[in-house]
Amino acid sequence: VHSQVFWMIAHLLLLRINADRSPPCHKLHDILLPPPRTCFLPRGVNSTVHVHLHAHIVLQLFGRFPNPINQKVLEEAVWRAFDVGLNGLPSIVYLDPDVAVEPTSAQLRLELASELGDEAYELAISSRAEHADIVVRGGSGVGVLHGVRTLQQLLIAQCGGLETCTMPEIHIRDQPDLPTRGVMLDISRNKVPTVSTLKHLIDLLSDMKMNHLQLYTEHTFEYSSHRAVWRDSGALGRSDVKELASYAAARGVDLVPNQQSLGHMHHWLKHDDEEEDGVLYRELAECPEGIHHPFQWWGREPYGLAPTAESLTFLEGLYAELLPLFNSTLFNVNLDETFDLGQCRTKHRLESSGLQKEELYLEFLQKLYHLVWEGHRKRIMVWADVLHWSDLLPQVPAGVVMLDWGYEAEHSFMESSARLRAAGLEFFTCPGT
Repeated sequence: VHSQVFWMIAHLLLLRINADRSPPCHKLHDILLPPPRTCFLPRGVNSTVHVHLHAHIVLQLFGRFPNPINQKVLEEAVWRAFDVGLNGLPSIVYLDPDVAVEPTSAQLRLELASELGDEAYELAISSRAEHADIVVRGGSGVGVLHGVRTLQQLLIAQCGGLETCTMPEIHIRDQPDLPTRGVMLDISRNKVPTVSTLKHLIDLLSDMKMNHLQLYTEHTFEYSSHRAVWRDSGALGRSDVKELASYAAARGVDLVPNQQSLGHMHHWLKHDDEEEDGVLYRELAECPEGIHHPFQWWGREPYGLAPTAESLTFLEGLYAELLPLFNSTLFNVNLDETFDLGQCRTKHRLESSGLQKEELYLEFLQKLYHLVWEGHRKRIMVWADVLHWSDLLPQVPAGVVMLDWGYEAEHSFMESSARLRAAGLEFFTCPGT
């Protein structure tokens, strides 16, 4: 089911790897996603804290929180955390750290603690004169945000729809098991989501402490010189992408650029619109007369780019417009499912030189790697299907991130990951749905 690809540890929402979990946490595993590494009850299982959601809650920030996760973002996260289905939110007031908090108010302190590590956090909930005293400490703004998300999940589970509730007096310590946790959403073979819908997705990912999002793109970005290709597709514009990238960064999510760059280019190559765009797209195709491919219900159409100098120049123009909109250091050029490679324009070269298709593919990948790194200082990501079982795998540039994907239940990620590791390559494990 290729139309919606969810990848890179989606199962992390239900399972944590090598976590050292104390027995008191087991009842929270259905509440907190992902379950924290450790938690303990400092005053025993019967010690609880009363939370009065219509009382004053005093918010204090200890430390300087620079962009993108600044004070405003954290205050918004706190408001979301305490929005548990009541008519009206509690009164949250901000006080400077050096101001004493009255005992009649609940207290929420957010603190930077660099010794914890970038995404690590601690959440402590205790009782203070019959009110909740909540402390979130994080190794960075992202860590503090993760702690607030955990508090949000506890409040929803324990206090949803109630004005007064009880929460366990608890101390949680947590940090990610994997540095990258995220999703790729296909926006090229279905309706392109609105910016509002994509922001909602970013909020959901942030709530689940995921930190990586890609929008799989074939032809659904508004390139200024290629209107004939994206017209009537609902494509995202430059301002949309910049807004989404900024919104994601402020919520601890890296929005990674994505553009197909070899196969899956049929939405481009079927056009001959020199008059409008100044490009004869079909002439860039490996098979200008077309092939039967799995993503066309009938007939023939051009499918993939030919791996030529002209194609590199064409892609360089796309990248020059797309990549400056993103702060991410990664860029997914895809390069998967190159069904027609070597069948038409490059067939003679293969026959006369004795090259194999995989060698032609590797040559193009290497050129793309240098183009993107030297021109934009981004590392390319590439789906691993073409070279995964090839003897050429060790020749992939060390800076390339390989994406090990498989939809089938019987796909052996242990075996495929072992090959990538043996080749000395960084890779992501990408289950699909």
